[in-house]
Amino acid sequence: EMWERTLDIACVLALLVAMPVALSTRAGSSLPSVLHAFVGVLVRLEWQTAEDLILVTQAHGAILGAWLGAIPIPLDWDRPWQAWPCTIAYGAYAGFMIGTVVGIVLAARHFPGHGQKKQR
Repeated sequence: EMWERTLDIACVLALLVAMPVALSTRAGSSLPSVLHAFVGVLVRLEWQTAEDLILVTQAHGAILGAWLGAIPIPLDWDRPWQAWPCTIAYGAYAGFMIGTVVGIVLAARHFPGHGQKKQR
């Protein structure tokens, strides 16, 4: 039963972290170029567009939220919300949402005028 719950949280984190970045990479179809772009955006923080910046903050927010969400697990409260992996999923979702807001604010500061319609 625990392996099913572990698979659930792995899928949640994959959907929140890996999938958006993988879909947004503008790399070729070869595996090395996709991995290079993926590592460049997530690890080296090589973002060139506002969308990349938002994806990075979303991914890092989800990872940080999941990590912080693990804190209540060892506490002996025996509450239903404390069971594995509920708190990690809650933290990942909250971190993703906070990362989205932070990413939008940072993108507005680093890319002023991005997304506005041009005057003719």
